[in-house]
Amino acid sequence: MNYIARVRNSKCVVGYISKAKDFKDISLQIKEIANQISKKSIDQIVMEYLLDLGFSTTNTGTLFLKDCIRIFLIKRKDDCKVKELFKVVARKNVKDVYKVKNNIHNSAKVAWNTGDRKHIINKLKLGPTEEISPKKVITMARYYIDID
Repeated sequence: MNYIARVRNSKCVVGYISKAKDFKDISLQIKEIANQISKKSIDQIVMEYLLDLGFSTTNTGTLFLKDCIRIFLIKRKDDCKVKELFKVVARKNVKDVYKVKNNIHNSAKVAWNTGDRKHIINKLKLGPTEEISPKKVITMARYYIDID
């Protein structure tokens, strides 16, 4: 146990998987470890996607949205609820869920008001009366970002 404790605290160790875990948990944990190893490139790709839509790198909501997209892409579930993503990001950042949601919505408003609307409409496949929404940005990410 002492050896495992020392190894887990090493800077070169990304994660530790217990054999006592359920098969699904192990699978998710492996995906998360793989994500942590290549996190920088996934984060860069997601940020490029957001910048292309007119989001600002200095906006806190953009960073929260980036985290939501990364989690969404890793889980690869069609039924992933945006509210649940907000909760996960809030816990990760030790923030109130309402604050995370509000920051993300404000960031989307800024992108919509200052960005190229025609480009946003085309990229997100928005209808004629639709405006940009965090849910649309998150769900459309799967068509533009490949993390394999």
